[in-house]
Amino acid sequence: MTTDISATTDWSMTATGLLPGDRYECSVVWTPDDGSAGYNTGFSAQSVRSSGSIKFFLETTDLTNGNPRPGVLKAWIRLPDSDFNGTPITLDSGPAVTEVHIP
Repeated sequence: MTTDISATTDWSMTATGLLPGDRYECSVVWTPDDGSAGYNTGFSAQSVRSSGSIKFFLETTDLTNGNPRPGVLKAWIRLPDSDFNGTPITLDSGPAVTEVHIP
């Protein structure tokens, strides 16, 4: 008999109320709490679904480049072909920016 156990810590960010077919990109910056070197990554342009929502998701270990230290993931949705540090789009609730602390 083979036994196994696994766990994942998935990260996702969803925006709703957008126009289906519009395209957006996402930038993510991970900053460790201890001040060590962080990691930046992003998502290529994706289309808004017919429901008016768009979702970006990835395993947390990919967003932190495998670093197990606690820290903050800051992410924002931006226009396609904009710079990595491009301005977030604006939703009814304000800029499309999220911050999540990873323990």
